Amino acid sequence: MRSLTGIRSASLLSDAEIDEAVNEFNYNLLGAYEWPQLVGVQTLNTTALSDGVAFPSSASQIVGVETDIAGMGRRTHLRGISLTEFNMLTSTVSGKPEMYVADAMLRTVKFWPRPDAEYPAVVHFKRRVSRMAADSDIPVLEEEFHLMWAQAAASSLLKSRAGDGSRINNLDVRVNASIARARKMYLMNPDRMALPLPDRWS
Repeated sequence: MRSLTGIRSASLLSDAEIDEAVNEFNYNLLGAYEWPQLVGVQTLNTTALSDGVAFPSSASQIVGVETDIAGMGRRTHLRGISLTEFNMLTSTVSGKPEMYVADAMLRTVKFWPRPDAEYPAVVHFKRRVSRMAADSDIPVLEEEFHLMWAQAAASSLLKSRAGDGSRINNLDVRVNASIARARKMYLMNPDRMALPLPDRWS
């Protein structure tokens, strides 16, 4: 993390303090929006009468499932339902899947009806936000935004030490401007542009 922040002196700040400040901002920012860098797609094959398929290992949330139930190379979006709704359905019915539920507790995507054959399921998911720990770790956004992580960490560390208020405000202004620029670049949906900034950067 030191290479990202530019803080070279271990006597000034420990590795643990820098790591915590950088990762606090990393989790807040990346968890606030559906950044395309965190969107994943993976094809999983169902098996006949199976109880479901496991989440992709890097997934934190399933956002959609498609499958070629007609076997004609054309994918159909399955309807997502809640676990409560799924448990009310007759579990013995089998056929071509029409609906799915993402069971976060079991990290399993379940289908209804239960598949009567093998179907390729294209799972769209949001990746977990990974903790940055190694000095070689870099943010998922492009390099032009990396300074934002350093500025946010510096602001957080100054606040924790009752540092120079004008410097903190200056850093916060720069971070907010970078967040707005990143949102404009990556989040094309105008509705998403109207979402509030992450905690501490609003």
